[in-house]
Amino acid sequence: MRYLPSLADISRHRKLIRDQAYNVALFFVSLVVSLLMVRVITDNLAPEAYGLYRYVLAVLALSAISAIPGFTKTMAGYVAQGYHATVATTTRWSFRTGTVGVAVLLVFGVHALATAADGATTALFFTAAAIFLPHTIFQRYGPVLAGLRRFRDLLVFRTISIVTLLLGAVLVLEVWEGGIVAFGVTQLFLQTTFYAIFYRFTVRRLTNTRVDEGFRRHSVIVSLVGLGSNLLTPGIQLFVNFALGGPQLAFFVIAKGIADQAAAVVKPITRPISIYLTQRGQARHNRALMRLIPLSLIGGAVLYGGIYFAIDLVGPYVIADSYEISLFYAKLLALVVVISPTYTLLSANIVFEKDNAALVSSSLAEQGVRFLGYVLFVRTYGITAIAFTNVAAMLTQMAIVLFHIQRHIGGHSGPPGSPSILQASTHTLRQDPTPPSV
Repeated sequence: MRYLPSLADISRHRKLIRDQAYNVALFFVSLVVSLLMVRVITDNLAPEAYGLYRYVLAVLALSAISAIPGFTKTMAGYVAQGYHATVATTTRWSFRTGTVGVAVLLVFGVHALATAADGATTALFFTAAAIFLPHTIFQRYGPVLAGLRRFRDLLVFRTISIVTLLLGAVLVLEVWEGGIVAFGVTQLFLQTTFYAIFYRFTVRRLTNTRVDEGFRRHSVIVSLVGLGSNLLTPGIQLFVNFALGGPQLAFFVIAKGIADQAAAVVKPITRPISIYLTQRGQARHNRALMRLIPLSLIGGAVLYGGIYFAIDLVGPYVIADSYEISLFYAKLLALVVVISPTYTLLSANIVFEKDNAALVSSSLAEQGVRFLGYVLFVRTYGITAIAFTNVAAMLTQMAIVLFHIQRHIGGHSGPPGSPSILQASTHTLRQDPTPPSV
């Protein structure tokens, strides 16, 4: 009998499409603003100065580990499943543990002052310490809104914040002709102010007092498992700074910013799908995900092709001549876009479904590949080695996650005669009956 969608199915599909539209709009707004910001920065800041600012931000990112980053990664899932009060509980925990991060930044600032380093380094480290807790923790408004499926609010808030940051950069660098300290301090305080305002607005949309009893264990596991990535991401920036020099760090960060903005197109497509699928139960989530994998791989290849040519066409207009090498690096770093849609869907599955075995094994393997690749090849091959190491690490993690998901599906194979995974992958995604509301 042919499957006929119910009115509830049609309504749900319309909301999913609308959520996708909001996320796509956010991607394009972020892309345009980001490219304009790159032009402002590269026109007004020398690579040495911008490299210094990114060095401070790398230390700030390392310090953020103290605020238990696993809470941010799991927040959308908790909210989507109706555990709204978990947000307040995790926020209190993060403020307590995050004081360690403040101390780390102060130590770096005092060290810069004691060693007679330039005043810019000292000023930026002390500023980072002052805004560290709200800047690090209140960024969670994004995952909270995603869990509530309020993607329109996320679009509005994000647009307001990034446009204001761009205007602030234009005023400081081009109108007032300020230096790296004025730029860095302004950007950090503006970001923190917006995060705090948006977070306060967001938590008022939470409507119940339910707390997931396993949130502490689950989020701490996610934090510990992701510790390697949380160390490696800013750690590679510090490594580039000390091994290749501040200007190379600036080139790398600009290139990575372009590549990350290009890869950000994946989230508008996959985030609403992930939130929707996690409400359907683990068995349905796993089966639907397997049917989406071929389509997601094809989509990733098409996206990368478009990104490659877009960098060629638009890049020279958004990068100053002194940063031109960053365009070549951006193409290499964007290679991960080919597999990013599949990777994002798989990662959301194991986090939202609390598959700790898959999370631990895949994440540790990914971190191991990245660590070895960086240590063995970056000094010799520079930023090119980073790009190919990232691809290899992501493929390793995906393979392990797929193994775990297939094993789970095998444990819920259904009655005899039901289609196998390979058979299921040849069919398009068919909607199941309406899931319980959250």
